[in-house]
Amino acid sequence: QREERLERGGEPVRVTVSHKERKDCVTKAVVCDNQDGTYHISFIPEELGKYTISIFVRGQHVQGSPFTMTVKNRFRPHRGLFHCCTFCSSGGQKAAQCACGGTMPGGYQGCGHGHKGHPGSPHWSCCGNVVEASECSIKQPRQDSAQRSLLRTVAL
Repeated sequence: QREERLERGGEPVRVTVSHKERKDCVTKAVVCDNQDGTYHISFIPEELGKYTISIFVRGQHVQGSPFTMTVKNRFRPHRGLFHCCTFCSSGGQKAAQCACGGTMPGGYQGCGHGHKGHPGSPHWSCCGNVVEASECSIKQPRQDSAQRSLLRTVAL
């Protein structure tokens, strides 16, 4: 098997995500070309259980494909603050940051009402989600040493 590193984007990438036990449970994947030979692949599993992820470039499996993944039911609580903005919730501290990505002029690192990146409503400082009764979208580290990242670099 030959290993080849892509130096630029533009390659046709095809991804299939299927549940191992429920053949009718096929999940759509989104492929984003980073234009540097890397691609960001994301999907939201519909069901719990084991999935097979196959990634093809130029009609060929990438190295290690197909991959397997187990989806478990684990609610991720928010670790931040549900607030209107970092300026208000921090008492005006310039170093306060927020995951919404908002910025304010004058050396402030966080968000403020009506400034660039502010979502326009109260939101969680940990992930930027605007729904108070929601699961955090930031994957938090597990306590055990067996954790593996789902971010992978693969070769053809």
